[in-house]
Amino acid sequence: MTKAGAQGENIRRFILGHVERHPSDISKKTAEHFGITRQAVHRHLRHLVTDKALLEHGQTRGRSYKLAPTLEWRKVFTSLPDLAEDVIWRNEIAPTIGQLPENVMHIWHYGFTEIFNNAIDHSEGTAVRVDVRKNAATTEITISDNGVGIFKKIQTALGLLDERHAVLELSKGKLTTDPSRHSGEGIFFCSKMFDDFGILSGGGFLLPRIWGLGGLDART
Repeated sequence: MTKAGAQGENIRRFILGHVERHPSDISKKTAEHFGITRQAVHRHLRHLVTDKALLEHGQTRGRSYKLAPTLEWRKVFTSLPDLAEDVIWRNEIAPTIGQLPENVMHIWHYGFTEIFNNAIDHSEGTAVRVDVRKNAATTEITISDNGVGIFKKIQTALGLLDERHAVLELSKGKLTTDPSRHSGEGIFFCSKMFDDFGILSGGGFLLPRIWGLGGLDART
């Protein structure tokens, strides 16, 4: 690749990595970062729009950009006692995610199997839904179930006053309601591995990066 070609790739990568935070002024931010004109940045923006990596809205000064979805996939799994998280990963999730760097796939494998297994073993529900969303910059997986909810389960198991106390207990790490089968470290490690990780259940919400624990919806 020529030096000019490599610079162009760096510029487009910067745009994709920052456009969600700067949808209306991404041209200015990119020009300042690379020391180039906005007209030069505009050529890269046009390239990304043509390649369907970006969506463009508005005209001239009111123009804004956002990442275009490249994949939206959803499946509901039932008969939970008969499911094996590693089989679901191998047959369903990994082929859906597609080609990603090996280290990223290892992270996704660990995170997905840990959280999906938690849903099977702890949720007391009858179904788990998995949503996969991708764009040119990120991959996101959401795992949801129709069970009692993780914070309610912890509240009941530990005799806590309300679900907010369960959020605090879970934020400490290494907590499980079934110590004979689980170490309680899965969620803790997932919170460290992913760029964004959050848990929403009942009346509680845990976003470890805000709590200072590292980084579930989850994205990487």
